[in-house]
Amino acid sequence: MFFYKYEYDGEEKQGTVAMKKPKGGNSMGGTIEFPIKEAYKSELPITKTKFNNLKEMCEKNTIPPEYHHEYLALKHSVNVPDVLDETDVEDLPV
Repeated sequence: MFFYKYEYDGEEKQGTVAMKKPKGGNSMGGTIEFPIKEAYKSELPITKTKFNNLKEMCEKNTIPPEYHHEYLALKHSVNVPDVLDETDVEDLPV
């Protein structure tokens, strides 16, 4: 069982994960349930640069208006390192 949200401050919903045990060997079949650990205690901030880019895309309506609230509510900080500083330019078609 796990809980998830569509919005950070939204209503929690419940889900279940079940994996089938392989048949054969010493296994009796059935399912295995396992806990899903909470990854973070709070929402992680994004870089101020990324936030500004998202804000600009909202202003230009590149991002549909119904999603503006979600993007503009993201926590951001100048102290967050940009861990994706390299682009995959070589992967783009020529």
